[in-house]
Amino acid sequence: MPQAAIKKPRQFRYHGDLSETPLPEILARVAHFDVPGRLEAMKDDKSTEIFVRAGHVIHARSSDLGNSLGVYLRRIGRLSQDEFRRVMRLRRESSVRLGGLLIEHGLMTPAEVRDAIVRQTEEIVWSLFSWWRGSVTFKLGPWDPVDMPPIHLSLSRVIIDGIKRESDARPLIARIGGRDTVLEPCFTIENTVEHGLDADDYALLTMIDSERTLFELCSDGPRIGKDNARMLYAFCVLGLVRPIRPKGDVEDPKPTKLTAFRHSNES
Repeated sequence: MPQAAIKKPRQFRYHGDLSETPLPEILARVAHFDVPGRLEAMKDDKSTEIFVRAGHVIHARSSDLGNSLGVYLRRIGRLSQDEFRRVMRLRRESSVRLGGLLIEHGLMTPAEVRDAIVRQTEEIVWSLFSWWRGSVTFKLGPWDPVDMPPIHLSLSRVIIDGIKRESDARPLIARIGGRDTVLEPCFTIENTVEHGLDADDYALLTMIDSERTLFELCSDGPRIGKDNARMLYAFCVLGLVRPIRPKGDVEDPKPTKLTAFRHSNES
């Protein structure tokens, strides 16, 4: 008798739309479940991939040539225009990766190349935080890219630093609620260490007392209003605080966009 076919389990995939769920919230769910995998974001003709393992970003790459290592080094002034043209010509004529060519030709040391790759990877990741439209797919791994040395960027720091770089805080604060929404603390001291909060971040976090409104926290916090707003959104995304109600309301309101997303993923 023929052996029965063994069915392979379906690989988990998450599909999302950045116009409905911003990247920080997607990354926070990945961090919460502590799963390895590959996140791919696509917009127009551009794609960006982020590889995640053990709560860290270990690599990122982009189809946008403007995010390449050579262009990055030229942009920050680490390579002159002549050096850039020469090394890019050599790259086209060689099978050696750009980092290797930079070392071989005495333009950078191995330590400098690795540091540049880390900084370039951070820029690729940060650039995704400005995408307010596009599709996202997360596939469970492991997906260890063999063509690049791994780096280790804490997902929680990626989320915080990416949110801090977002130019427009209004869509972020709207995910939490209105100006009269009250936030409730639900963090531990260990959480603040885990996420590496600085003095201003921690000062704003300790102002959250289940009484102050979003407007009051943004106005009275240690930074300017829009920067306080960014961090309040980051706190909510990371689960350090949660919106509970507009000030003066007795019963909880309908879930905000952010809390509705969090609850749907926890069920």
